[in-house]
Amino acid sequence: MPQNIVIGLWSNSNRWDKPLASRLLAMEWKMATVNKWMTESAAELTKNLPFKGVFLAPEYYFTGPYTERFPMPEGERINIEEKLLGLSRKFPELLLVPGTVFYAKRLVRDAGFGLKFDPVTGLRTKAKVTDADRRARAIQKTRAYIGNIPAQRGPNDEDLRFWAGSGYDAGGNQVPSLNQIRSTLRDDTKNPLLAKNAAYMLLGGRRLAKFDKQTDFGEAIGMDPENLAFIPGAFKHCPEVGGYRMGMEICFDHGNAMLARRNVQPLHFHFVVSDWVESSTGNMAMSPGGYFAHASTNYMQSSLWRRRPDGSVENITVDPAYWRWKSSPTTLLDGYVVPLPAPMTPPKRA
Repeated sequence: MPQNIVIGLWSNSNRWDKPLASRLLAMEWKMATVNKWMTESAAELTKNLPFKGVFLAPEYYFTGPYTERFPMPEGERINIEEKLLGLSRKFPELLLVPGTVFYAKRLVRDAGFGLKFDPVTGLRTKAKVTDADRRARAIQKTRAYIGNIPAQRGPNDEDLRFWAGSGYDAGGNQVPSLNQIRSTLRDDTKNPLLAKNAAYMLLGGRRLAKFDKQTDFGEAIGMDPENLAFIPGAFKHCPEVGGYRMGMEICFDHGNAMLARRNVQPLHFHFVVSDWVESSTGNMAMSPGGYFAHASTNYMQSSLWRRRPDGSVENITVDPAYWRWKSSPTTLLDGYVVPLPAPMTPPKRA
């Protein structure tokens, strides 16, 4: 019985001023194309999994519609989330990682944002029980990350070394230190917006996981933390579907090997979305037989890799044995048919 899936990588180049409705429509067209590929290849694809294909889009696909990169309000993020769940229902056998949503939320939760995702249903239907004042949680997260950095960094991790104490430069944007952000949050007279950069993993109209970017590459676009502060987010999700475990990184997180440091085993799929980061073979975390799939705004970095049984990795991005649908300068969408690695037996949760 065939045990293959389709993987579609979209190398869209971001346009910050593009209306969100236009971005959603463009993404829907790309998803429809990958879904068409799945139909055309049905005889080759697995019949045993709830997904027959994967679609990845780059980082910052959804931002505020301004002339420069800037976060959307939290309310707009909820609206985008609902639209993406609708697309997931429309393409139920396509595992979606639709880029990231760059948004900002207030320190005090606004009325109307009192629901969270229920892990059982994968829908935003569960009442939140945490205090509407997010200040204490933001301080706790920042403090916890300061404490975790020594265990995460290596001898060459300059950015992680300076992040807690002095900050660093990220492509021309100054990243404030975590100590400075914590100090700002402790001052009750200051009420910065909290910047978040999140990627969703969706399947069959349900949210499997939400990944928040951990390491700061100018997320607050050089603004003072009294106005906009980036708080490292959740990262421990490695959802499992039908015996296949999946991990995720957002741009600079891959450059810092945040998933590889966790040493999650087995890991069948390592997904990266970026704007942009190099595909680093030393930071690839998939197990033997597993895949590394990267969708970047830089077409040359969008790539697909497989780990061999001996632990080495091979770049199959342009291998005609897998590269079935080639992009054009206008589509920037590449499609692959790849054999599935061996699943976990019995399936486990990460």
